[in-house]
Amino acid sequence: MMLNRIAKVQFTLLLWLYMVGARATSMPWDTGLCSFANALLGKTAFCIALAAIFGAGSKLIFGEEVTGIVKSLLAIVIVIGILVGGASIYRLVNPGGITCNT
Repeated sequence: MMLNRIAKVQFTLLLWLYMVGARATSMPWDTGLCSFANALLGKTAFCIALAAIFGAGSKLIFGEEVTGIVKSLLAIVIVIGILVGGASIYRLVNPGGITCNT
Protein backbone atom coordinates (compact mmCIF):
# COMPACT_ATOMS: atom_id res chain seq x y z
CA MET A 1 0.00 0.00 0.00
CA MET A 2 2.83 2.37 0.83
CA LEU A 3 4.57 1.56 -2.44
CA ASN A 4 1.42 2.49 -4.36
CA ARG A 5 1.29 5.88 -2.61
CA ILE A 6 4.96 6.55 -3.40
CA ALA A 7 4.35 5.70 -7.07
CA LYS A 8 1.43 8.13 -7.19
CA VAL A 9 3.55 10.91 -5.67
CA GLN A 10 6.37 10.22 -8.14
CA PHE A 11 3.96 10.23 -11.06
CA THR A 12 2.42 13.52 -9.90
CA LEU A 13 5.88 15.07 -9.52
CA LEU A 14 6.97 13.90 -12.97
CA LEU A 15 3.77 15.20 -14.53
CA TRP A 16 4.26 18.57 -12.85
CA LEU A 17 7.89 18.74 -14.06
CA TYR A 18 6.75 17.92 -17.58
CA MET A 19 4.15 20.67 -17.54
CA VAL A 20 6.69 23.19 -16.24
CA GLY A 21 9.16 22.14 -18.94
CA ALA A 22 6.51 22.32 -21.66
CA ARG A 23 5.98 26.00 -20.93
CA ALA A 24 9.63 26.79 -21.72
CA THR A 25 10.07 29.04 -24.73
CA SER A 26 12.89 27.24 -26.51
CA MET A 27 15.64 24.73 -26.02
CA PRO A 28 19.34 25.51 -26.54
CA TRP A 29 19.55 23.47 -29.75
CA ASP A 30 16.48 24.98 -31.43
CA THR A 31 18.47 27.67 -33.24
CA GLY A 32 20.77 25.16 -34.91
CA LEU A 33 17.95 22.80 -35.86
CA CYS A 34 15.87 25.65 -37.29
CA SER A 35 18.73 26.91 -39.43
CA PHE A 36 19.33 23.35 -40.67
CA ALA A 37 15.62 22.89 -41.45
CA ASN A 38 15.49 26.22 -43.28
CA ALA A 39 18.57 25.22 -45.30
CA LEU A 40 16.83 22.00 -46.38
CA LEU A 41 13.81 23.95 -47.63
CA GLY A 42 15.62 26.40 -49.90
CA LYS A 43 15.93 26.60 -53.66
CA THR A 44 19.44 25.15 -53.71
CA ALA A 45 18.36 22.09 -51.73
CA PHE A 46 15.43 21.63 -54.13
CA CYS A 47 17.76 21.70 -57.16
CA ILE A 48 20.17 19.25 -55.51
CA ALA A 49 17.23 16.96 -54.65
CA LEU A 50 16.05 17.00 -58.27
CA ALA A 51 19.55 16.21 -59.51
CA ALA A 52 19.87 13.36 -56.97
CA ILE A 53 16.53 11.87 -58.00
CA PHE A 54 17.41 12.11 -61.69
CA GLY A 55 20.96 10.79 -61.30
CA ALA A 56 20.18 7.92 -58.96
CA GLY A 57 17.04 6.96 -60.90
CA SER A 58 18.84 6.86 -64.22
CA LYS A 59 21.65 4.79 -62.72
CA LEU A 60 19.10 2.32 -61.32
CA ILE A 61 17.29 2.11 -64.65
CA PHE A 62 20.24 1.97 -67.03
CA GLY A 63 22.97 0.47 -64.80
CA GLU A 64 23.10 -3.26 -65.44
CA GLU A 65 26.37 -3.81 -63.57
CA VAL A 66 25.19 -2.26 -60.30
CA THR A 67 25.43 -4.58 -57.28
CA GLY A 68 22.89 -5.01 -54.49
CA ILE A 69 24.58 -2.65 -52.01
CA VAL A 70 24.88 0.12 -54.57
CA LYS A 71 21.23 -0.35 -55.53
CA SER A 72 20.26 0.05 -51.88
CA LEU A 73 22.35 3.21 -51.55
CA LEU A 74 20.83 4.64 -54.73
CA ALA A 75 17.35 3.91 -53.38
CA ILE A 76 18.24 5.77 -50.16
CA VAL A 77 19.46 8.74 -52.23
CA ILE A 78 16.18 8.76 -54.15
CA VAL A 79 14.11 8.65 -50.95
CA ILE A 80 16.08 11.51 -49.37
CA GLY A 81 15.73 13.50 -52.57
CA ILE A 82 11.98 12.93 -52.63
CA LEU A 83 11.65 13.98 -48.98
CA VAL A 84 13.65 17.19 -49.41
CA GLY A 85 12.00 18.01 -52.73
CA GLY A 86 8.53 17.30 -51.38
CA ALA A 87 9.09 19.54 -48.36
CA SER A 88 10.33 22.32 -50.64
CA ILE A 89 7.31 22.00 -52.92
CA TYR A 90 4.98 22.00 -49.91
CA ARG A 91 6.64 25.17 -48.62
CA LEU A 92 6.18 26.79 -52.04
CA VAL A 93 2.48 25.93 -52.12
CA ASN A 94 1.76 26.68 -48.45
CA PRO A 95 4.38 29.08 -47.01
CA GLY A 96 2.82 29.11 -43.54
CA GLY A 97 2.62 25.33 -43.31
CA ILE A 98 6.24 24.68 -42.38
CA THR A 99 7.55 27.32 -40.01
CA CYS A 100 10.68 27.39 -37.94
CA ASN A 101 11.41 30.73 -36.34
CA THR A 102 14.88 31.25 -34.96
